[in-house]
Amino acid sequence: MKHKKRLTTLILPLLLILTWSQLGFTINTAGVNQTTTEIGTVSASTDAEILDLMSSGSIPSLQCGIVVQDRLAWAKGYGDQPDLDTVFMIGSITKTFTATAILQLVEQGLIDLDADINTYLPFSVRNPDFPADPVTTRQLLAHTSGLAREIGYFLVDNQLIGWVNDQFGESFALWASPPALDEIITSTSMANASVWDNRPGTTFVYSNLGFMLLSYILEEVTGQTLASYVQEHITDPLGMGSTGFSASDFPDRLAIGYERVNVTTIAALPHYDTYYWGAGQLRSTVLDLAPYMIAHMNLGRYGTTQLLQPSSVELMHQSVTEYYGLGWTIDEQIHGHGGNVFGYWGLMFYRETEQGSYGVIILVNRDYLFHADTAFTSSVEDVFVLLFEEAERMFEQALVNAGLTMMLVIGGISAGVAVTIIVVVILKRRGAQRHI
Repeated sequence: MKHKKRLTTLILPLLLILTWSQLGFTINTAGVNQTTTEIGTVSASTDAEILDLMSSGSIPSLQCGIVVQDRLAWAKGYGDQPDLDTVFMIGSITKTFTATAILQLVEQGLIDLDADINTYLPFSVRNPDFPADPVTTRQLLAHTSGLAREIGYFLVDNQLIGWVNDQFGESFALWASPPALDEIITSTSMANASVWDNRPGTTFVYSNLGFMLLSYILEEVTGQTLASYVQEHITDPLGMGSTGFSASDFPDRLAIGYERVNVTTIAALPHYDTYYWGAGQLRSTVLDLAPYMIAHMNLGRYGTTQLLQPSSVELMHQSVTEYYGLGWTIDEQIHGHGGNVFGYWGLMFYRETEQGSYGVIILVNRDYLFHADTAFTSSVEDVFVLLFEEAERMFEQALVNAGLTMMLVIGGISAGVAVTIIVVVILKRRGAQRHI
C-alpha cells in the first residue's frame, strides 16, 4: 500500500505539469512598462510586409498588437520610436473608456440610460427646435442625441494652435488659460441652435460634443474629474500604467506626431493636449490597450478584474444604429473603435466567433487631418487587414492546440489511471505470492 501511495504522488504532479504546459498558460505582459520592441513572434513574411507598407506610406513609427482569446499573443514596435513603452495619442478610442465609465455608473444605479439627462445637470439641455423632446444618456452614447459633431471651438492647447498658425499662416486665438469642461459645456452653449443637427433619438450623427456632455454628466454624478474616475475605476484595476490624459504624465516617452502639411512635406508636431473631454484626450500603448480590449472580449473580465458585468458589455456591443452600439463601432461580428487626432491614428478592433475572439491594435504617429495622403491611409489600412489575417491564423492554431491539449490531458489521465491499476494489481500479486 505504501508503494501505491508513492506512485500516485509521482503520477499526479506529472499529469498536472502536462496539463498546464500543454494548455499554454503564460504570464501576460500587457499593462507592464516594457523597454523592448517585441513580445512574441509573427511570420517573417508578415513582418517584412509591414516594413514595406511603412516605407510606401511614409509611416514614422508604428505599434502593433494581436490579441487571441484572453492573452496578448504578439506586440511589436517599428520605425523611429520602436519601444513598446512609447505613448501614443489614441483619439476617439477614448470614447470607449467614457462609455465604459458611464455603464459602470448605470450598474451602480447612479445613471438611468433612458432618463432625461437634465436629471443629472445643473441646467437644462434641449434642442431649441424640439423643446419637448428629452435627451437621454443612451442617445449620447449611441450618437443619436441630435447634437452636432463639434461645439465650434479649436479644442487643442496653445502648443498646437501656435504650430498651426506658424505652419499655415493662420491667426487662431490662443487660450488665456486652459479651458475647463464646465466652461465649454454651459447652458448657453447647449441652447445654441448651431450645436444641434437633428431631433433627439432620430438620426445617427457622430458627435464629439455628445461625449463631452457625457463627461460633464459623469463629473456631476461622481464629484470626480473624468481623468481621476477613469484612472481609479478602469486603468488602475487593469494595470494600465501607460494610459493617461495629459502629455505631462509621460515625459520622455511620448511618440512624436506627424502630419502632411503639403504635397512634399511631412512635419513634426509639438507635444500637445486636447480639450475634447471624453471624446479624444487619452494616450496609451498597445501593451496597455490589450488588457482593456480583452476585458471587452471576455464579458468584462480580465484576469481577476471584472471591469463591467456581462450584461453591460453585451448591451454596449449591441447595435443601436446600423454600425454603432453604446460607445462602440459594430459591423456584424467586428467590434471596436478607431481614433484620429492631429498627428496620430489608432485602431482597436476584434472579431467574435462561436469559439472565441481575436483582435488587432494599431497605433500610428501620423495622420491626414491637414492634407490628404492616400498612400499613407492605404498603407495603414493594409497593415490592419494583414494583421487581422495573422490574428485569424493564430486564433485557428490556438483552437487546434486546445483540441490537442484536451486529447493529451485525457490521454494522460487515462494512462495514469491505467498505470496505477496495473501497478496495484502487480503489487497485490506479489503480496499474494509472498503469502504462498
